[in-house]
Amino acid sequence: MLATWTALALAVLSAASSAQTTWYVDVNAAPPGLGTQLAPYSSIQYAISRPTTLSGDTVLVLPGTYNENVNLLGKGIALRSLAGAALTTIDAQQQGAAVVIASGEVGASLQGLTLVNGSGASALGTTVGGGLFCSGTSPLILDCVISNCTATLGGGVGILGGSPLIQQSVIRDNIAVADFNAFIEGEGGGVFMQNAASAHIQDSSVLFNQCDGSGAGILAENSTLTLGVVSILDNSNFGFVFGFGGEGGGGLATFGGGSTIATNCTISRNRVEGAMLPTGGGVFAISPVTLQTCAIEDNDAGNSNISGQGGGVAGNVSLIECALRRNYADLAGGGAYGAFIDRSYVEQNCSFEGGGAYGCFIQDSFIRGNYGCSTASEDFGAGAHSSTLVRCVIEGNVVAGHGAGAVDSTLTDCDVLNNQANAAGPGFNSTGGGLRGGAATNCRIGGNSCSGDFSSTGQASAGGGAHSTNLVRCEVFANQAIGGTDPGFGGAAANCTLTLCSVFGNQASEGGGLFGGSADRCTLVGNQALSSTGGGAASAALASCIVRDNAPAQVLTSTVRYSNVQGGVAGIGNINSDPLFWNPATRDYHLRPGSPCINTGDPAAPLDSDGSRADMGAFPFDANYCTSPVSYCTAKTNSLGCLPAIGWTGSPTLSGADDFTLQASNVIGGRFGLVFWGYQPNATPYQGGLLCVYPPTIRTPAQLSPGSPGACDGSYSHAFTQAYMAQNALVAGQQIYFQWWMRDPGAFANTGLSNALAVTICP
Repeated sequence: MLATWTALALAVLSAASSAQTTWYVDVNAAPPGLGTQLAPYSSIQYAISRPTTLSGDTVLVLPGTYNENVNLLGKGIALRSLAGAALTTIDAQQQGAAVVIASGEVGASLQGLTLVNGSGASALGTTVGGGLFCSGTSPLILDCVISNCTATLGGGVGILGGSPLIQQSVIRDNIAVADFNAFIEGEGGGVFMQNAASAHIQDSSVLFNQCDGSGAGILAENSTLTLGVVSILDNSNFGFVFGFGGEGGGGLATFGGGSTIATNCTISRNRVEGAMLPTGGGVFAISPVTLQTCAIEDNDAGNSNISGQGGGVAGNVSLIECALRRNYADLAGGGAYGAFIDRSYVEQNCSFEGGGAYGCFIQDSFIRGNYGCSTASEDFGAGAHSSTLVRCVIEGNVVAGHGAGAVDSTLTDCDVLNNQANAAGPGFNSTGGGLRGGAATNCRIGGNSCSGDFSSTGQASAGGGAHSTNLVRCEVFANQAIGGTDPGFGGAAANCTLTLCSVFGNQASEGGGLFGGSADRCTLVGNQALSSTGGGAASAALASCIVRDNAPAQVLTSTVRYSNVQGGVAGIGNINSDPLFWNPATRDYHLRPGSPCINTGDPAAPLDSDGSRADMGAFPFDANYCTSPVSYCTAKTNSLGCLPAIGWTGSPTLSGADDFTLQASNVIGGRFGLVFWGYQPNATPYQGGLLCVYPPTIRTPAQLSPGSPGACDGSYSHAFTQAYMAQNALVAGQQIYFQWWMRDPGAFANTGLSNALAVTICP
């Protein structure tokens, strides 16, 4: 009978065990335990190893520190804590990896655990994955902390194949250190990936990890990595061993095949130093890395003893809508080295060559406030060096040396504004406040400066806007080359080649506009030389140019041919006539019909686009050219507190569509008004407002505004027809000015006034 009852009890127990899917573990339980809530197992590994623990089960771990190594043994279980990672720790005690998932565990997961003091699993001839080792599996790692672990490859996590997902986790304070016996450098301080792994890290942090090779935060080799909302912070490559050199990627490094995409990530305060050529303080990429809407800030490559490159990023990196700020590289590319940058901000980075960027392709981006900060005596290219820039703004960069905006770079459709090159010290000069070397096409180069040194050994600065640069169809304005013991040369440009450029409002000691070099079909207006008579140009070769209103004189010791020079100058084909600019007051130097500069340029110059002989100046005559109306002056606030506004539709042309109409809005309904016009602008007090058109003026017929007298819902409209323009003998290129006047019984002088409109009559 006893045997019968014993058999029955064992059968019942077996049935209960097979139905159980959650197994409990409590380090404080009496060993070994039964895995039930009332009699939990005392060891995690013991719980997993039980034959009754099957894939799909949950091993629920109670708070405490578990001094053991855990291997999931091919079981796709959910290993999770009851109270979270802060209260539940697996301490491997440097006896191997804290957790191993390497036997095809399908659906496995870790949740709410802290893994510490792991020393890695044996793989690839060394130790891999100090805290967590995954091989050929795709577990979910959720809400875990992996810290203070060590291995040669992957101090915190080692991933060999598979597709793990790491979410809401922290990987910190791990170290990848060299294996001297295997002659392998420590790589991937936080995470190491290899063997075509495909990992996804989301909403997590990788911080304060170290290695003596590459990828202190993360290293992905021949693998695919996706990062979303990940903070990669304060990781560092602290040195190099075995003489390999070239270590890189304080935050992230990639090698071999595969690719990495990071979105909404922060890569900050990472460092790579001590290598033969430390590269990529934040990111170093051989296989492609794409960073989207990421912040890459305060990363370093190199130090005062060993020069580095790519303080923020280096290599095969694409930045899209990113912020690249305050990164440092002693040698080259403080912000970026060799990267592709699109719609991003490159700001306040520094280096010896290319404080913002070196060897990069940059488009639709801002390169601002970068500077030279090397230990060298002179720096080159605070904004960019040896780069291609398209539709960029290069602004406010500062260098002690040369090319504050850019050096040896190719620019297209860029603004190069307010950059500053200063002498590095006694005996040094500065060149190229905006640009030095390279080429610029369709660019605006303005407000840049270079200055010399004031010591007894000081040398002259040269090229406030550009030095030794090929400029095509550029505006070069308000640049300076002044200051220093010796005079500054070339306010706009020194030793440059200019073609079809407008050069105005620049200043230097000698050659207010140009010094040296050549100008072909350019317009030089309103430049100033402070210590010579070369206000427009000095020691330059000019052909097919217009040189006007420079001070104290137009040219000095220059070769001039087929040009229109105010006051006249010796040389073949030169003239001295009013060039009939379209509107010099607004810096519009296009030629009006009848200009003496039309078809009088150098016969050897390329033909204009219409097939005719070259014109003089930067803007070949265009019979169809016209500018849009421009509003100016200030309206008078009416009795209802509204500002009447002038407007227009159509185009003020003498031919084509007869559709130019003057309008007024925001006026009181039910009131008479009219538009008046004249030939000069004005801004004098009148009837409690401003009279914006200089008398005498011409009035149009009065009209009644629709709307209510108690609201600003009224409007006016007047067609300014081609017949009316002909009646008043208006011609193409002529400037006229309009303003609306209206009755307003509640206002001072019972009148209202709109703002005004400047209109150029078009052909």
